[in-house]
Amino acid sequence: MNAELRVGGIRIAQPEDTPLVEMNPLVWRQEGRGADGQILRAPIQPAARGQWVTLQNFQTPAAAIAADGCSWSLSIAELEVYTSRSSASAGASAPPPPGLAAAPSPTRLPPLLAAATLLPPQPWTHRCRIVLTPTASSVDCAAAGDSQPSAEPPLQLQSSWANMLTPFDDAAGDDQSSSYGLGALVVEAPDSEAVAISLERTTLSNNTGGSGGALAVLSGVPYVTWTAVTAVSNAAAIAGGACFFRQGTAAWTLQDGSSLSGNKAPFGGAACSLAGPMANVLVTGGSRLVENNATYDGGAIYAYAGGVVNMTLDSRTVLSDNSAAGFGGAVCSYRGGFHSLVITGGSAVVRNTAGLYGGALYSQSGGISSALLDGRSTVSDNSAQRGGALYSASGHVRGLSLANASEVARNRAAEHGGAVCAWFGGIQQTSVSGGSSLSANAAGADGGALHAQFGGIAGLTVSASGRVSLNTARGSGGAFFAGLGGIKDVSFGGSTASSNKADGKGGVFYASGAAGLANLRFTAVSTLTNNSAAYGGVMCADRGSISNLLISGSDLIQNSADQDGGAIYVSSGSLINLFLTASRVMRNAARNGGAFAVQSGGVRGFALLGSEVSANRAQTSGGAFYFGSSEAVDLTASSGSQLTRNAALNGGGGLLFSDSTELRLVLSGGSSISSNAATTFGGALWITSDRGVVSLTLLNGSILTNNTANTHGGAASVQASTVILVVAGNSGAIGNSAILGGGGLHSVQGSVQINLSSGGSISSNHAPQGKGGAVLAEQGSVQVQLEGQGTAIAGNTAALDGGALAAPLGLVNITASAGSLVSRNEASGSGGAVSSQEISLRLYGNSTLSQNRAGRNGGAISAASVLVMLIEGNSSVAANTALLSGGAVYATQAVQQLSMFSGSSLSGNSALLEDGGAIWSPLVAAMQLGADSTAADNTAERSGGAIFQCRQQPTTTTGSLG
Repeated sequence: MNAELRVGGIRIAQPEDTPLVEMNPLVWRQEGRGADGQILRAPIQPAARGQWVTLQNFQTPAAAIAADGCSWSLSIAELEVYTSRSSASAGASAPPPPGLAAAPSPTRLPPLLAAATLLPPQPWTHRCRIVLTPTASSVDCAAAGDSQPSAEPPLQLQSSWANMLTPFDDAAGDDQSSSYGLGALVVEAPDSEAVAISLERTTLSNNTGGSGGALAVLSGVPYVTWTAVTAVSNAAAIAGGACFFRQGTAAWTLQDGSSLSGNKAPFGGAACSLAGPMANVLVTGGSRLVENNATYDGGAIYAYAGGVVNMTLDSRTVLSDNSAAGFGGAVCSYRGGFHSLVITGGSAVVRNTAGLYGGALYSQSGGISSALLDGRSTVSDNSAQRGGALYSASGHVRGLSLANASEVARNRAAEHGGAVCAWFGGIQQTSVSGGSSLSANAAGADGGALHAQFGGIAGLTVSASGRVSLNTARGSGGAFFAGLGGIKDVSFGGSTASSNKADGKGGVFYASGAAGLANLRFTAVSTLTNNSAAYGGVMCADRGSISNLLISGSDLIQNSADQDGGAIYVSSGSLINLFLTASRVMRNAARNGGAFAVQSGGVRGFALLGSEVSANRAQTSGGAFYFGSSEAVDLTASSGSQLTRNAALNGGGGLLFSDSTELRLVLSGGSSISSNAATTFGGALWITSDRGVVSLTLLNGSILTNNTANTHGGAASVQASTVILVVAGNSGAIGNSAILGGGGLHSVQGSVQINLSSGGSISSNHAPQGKGGAVLAEQGSVQVQLEGQGTAIAGNTAALDGGALAAPLGLVNITASAGSLVSRNEASGSGGAVSSQEISLRLYGNSTLSQNRAGRNGGAISAASVLVMLIEGNSSVAANTALLSGGAVYATQAVQQLSMFSGSSLSGNSALLEDGGAIWSPLVAAMQLGADSTAADNTAERSGGAIFQCRQQPTTTTGSLG
């Protein structure tokens, strides 16, 4: 079988078969094979330009193995085109240009012409080597001549075609891309077979065509190499302003400063692949794709089917200032997505714009996977309606990685996703590391940096000084927005999220729907600071929960919300398993919940270990925490944690506000709630639910101290039906103050249960203008148990009644044992220690009620009725003082039972101005007095040095005082 050479579809068997080439592309097609060493030489002469084309065809054996086992290679070795000023007539014969000799080896490119003087005047010389084999074909092109500017290129590289108005497919769906002309250079190879095309130091300019104004590969899958090639101002009426690859590319390398610039087409301003992927694209060595334009999609590159696979921008290359009126300002993949995109070595994708979606990159289907930005590279200043830099319409954006001081910055979306937007798909496995940044991106609606409408955001890692900063959204999600699917598996390590802002919700993170936010870790000195939103300055879960949030060795500082949740906000859901370890939550601010707010839901497993929550501010309530209409709240603080200096500036709950039905707060390991302040109720805690249980536990040296309220409840004000306060292990509620009452604890309508043991104390609390220096129960009862040496209710003061405890409508039941004491409390009114409607007092085992003082009656106790007063086991009621009556006890109705046993005493009490040095009561109904008990050294100014009973009714007495 003979080798066959075709030009423009015409078979050339001898020179006389050469067609007249005017404004057509050159098309080479090899079919079959010829005898070894056969050479076909075909001069092609245009009509009027004096241009010469010489083709040398030779065949050598053993270069490749064909499918039938034959070994052969076909090489068309030289193509030289030049322009002469001589007026060669149409069809005139002229000698071949100088420099043609015997056929060169197919393994090496023919040398350039020796000297420009050998060329005709003002030459434009283009030398090509074309090699076709069963497995690979190649076209190598290099400019020839001296360094002077070349003359006008030949018509073959300036093809112009008319009647090119149809899109890719006609009404029947058939491909019409080449029906209206191709480019200046056209290569046709067997379908799907490889063809290698190499251009060197070549300029392709001002060409026009139907598709591929400069270069069109009609069939075959090319390996294209451009070295120092410029393709400028080419245009196509359909697709690929400079280049068109019908079956895609096997590889395309642009190197050594190559440039695709100023090219135009409806689809793919610079290049288009139609029926196969744009694969293995390498742009390197300072090469550029700039200022290309598509009137529809793909300002620089358009891949119709098969996607963009393995695209690399390396060594300070630039993809910039491209534009598309539709999708993909720089690159558009219609089917197949993007797979393995690498931007490295200081390369830049900048200032690309899309009229619709994807300012730099757009994927219609197939998503975007494995996109690496490395080595101080940048994707910045791109813009679109959605997805300022990247947009995926259907499919995930997966494996986006910013490394080694790279940035995705200053991208803009008029609607969603300032930098990246995935609509029907998620954003997965995103990383920012090595000093890289995701910064200053902006969205006119949601998701200042990343936006996932229906697929969520999963696997976000920011590490090694990575930064997420200065991103903004006019809607929600200043940096990250998930419409459905939530945000999960987020990790910040040694990194920052700072100065992000949303006008709506979630200054950094926003998730809508049941999936919420889950599995978030901020560790290794990470910082979330200066972020802001209307709700949730750092993060917001809207109709979902935030779960498994770890902040370890990191800071949540100076974030703010115009409404609720300066740092974290949940609208309808729960906070579940939130851990602060060796971390700080400081100086956050909001209307409600300076740091944390849950509008409706629960809080379960919120733990602080060696952490600090301090200096947070709420304009209304909940200086640090706001839990409105919550189901249950469970908080623990241990290992020296500090919750301090938080404030509710115009409301209650300087530290915490809750309307929860149940609240459990445990402090242990030397932790503290201190110096919090409220302008209304609850200097530290304000719980407004009128049902349920509030439990406060202080263990192992923990303290509730120096909290202040301008009305009631210096440490806590509680509406609930039951309040339980446990203080043990040398812990204390100390030095709290409420101006109008309940310096430590204020209960509006429920009962109060207090358990003090092992050195626990309630001490030095104050009510400067009210009742109950330590505890005020307005309507309910108070149950108190004290046990152990050093356990005490001591040093509390009130301006009115009940220096320590006041229950004006209820019962106070005190049981003290094992050396505990109620001591040195003082009221300017009545009841230096206790004022209540009723009281039961039981002192066991060396316990004391002593040194309490009242400015009116009842130095220790003032009540309508004393139900039981039991003193035994060497216990004592001693050294209490009332200015008026009842140095120790004042009962307006009766003392129902007074019992003293086992070495106990009622001694040293004083009524300074009136009666009853120890006890004043209209009636002491019954007394049981042990033989070894004493009543001694009690004094009254008037009557009843020990006991004054104003009614003349008999008292049932057993035993006598010693």
